[in-house]
Amino acid sequence: MVQIRQTKSKQQIKHAITKLLQQKPFEEVTVTEICQTAELNRGTFYHHYEDKYDLMDKLKQDTLYHIYQFVKDTPTEQIHDLIYQIFIEANAEFDFIQVLYTVPYVNFETAVHKLIGILLQENSEDIEEIVEQYKNIPAKYAIQAYSGAISNVIKQWVLNGGEESPEEMTEIIYKVAFFGTREL
Repeated sequence: MVQIRQTKSKQQIKHAITKLLQQKPFEEVTVTEICQTAELNRGTFYHHYEDKYDLMDKLKQDTLYHIYQFVKDTPTEQIHDLIYQIFIEANAEFDFIQVLYTVPYVNFETAVHKLIGILLQENSEDIEEIVEQYKNIPAKYAIQAYSGAISNVIKQWVLNGGEESPEEMTEIIYKVAFFGTREL
């Protein structure tokens, strides 16, 4: 019961900070406003977070960890379906994702770039094969190029208000990731 209540409190805080950050800059948001918007007392907030910076750090970490766990063990043959599922989830949490991208303190763009780089390195055999076969680029540079391109496409989608559907974004990311070199 305590776990359910804590999870609900964290969700209320997440929704509150999202709502507030859609209205004003992070620097102007106070813990009191977060608590009022979440309809929770300050003690509940401080039970979970040290301050608003800790809140944003933990929300970013939780989001990235969720994506990493979702992706890490997926075989290359299933990457298309995986990308689609990630965009379905991102679309469902779009307001929150957009807030993460627009708060300079969070630096979500860099974090996403690093995460993509880590995931590509963990699958570096596939990347090396593609790069060597089609582009003749050393893998360490190709991974940076891939992760940069993919993270910039995602950022553009978010900053444009998520205009494209998860299906369209899956195709765009898939084509960027594989430079149109092969079909899976």
